[in-house]
Amino acid sequence: MTPTEAQVANLVADGLTDKEIAAQLGMAPNTVRNHVRAVLTKAGVGNRTKFAVMYLAGTS
Repeated sequence: MTPTEAQVANLVADGLTDKEIAAQLGMAPNTVRNHVRAVLTKAGVGNRTKFAVMYLAGTS
């Protein structure tokens, strides 16, 4: 995972929307969507909720 993907992953796990992540990181929403897609693909999950559960379980 790239450093940017890691930042996006943390924010997805915190429950932020693409628009909120974009504002926080100073990116375009489409760029965030691309990063989210990459994160979900690399994690092998199909949605944000499953990713957040898996991610948070791994960081506990």
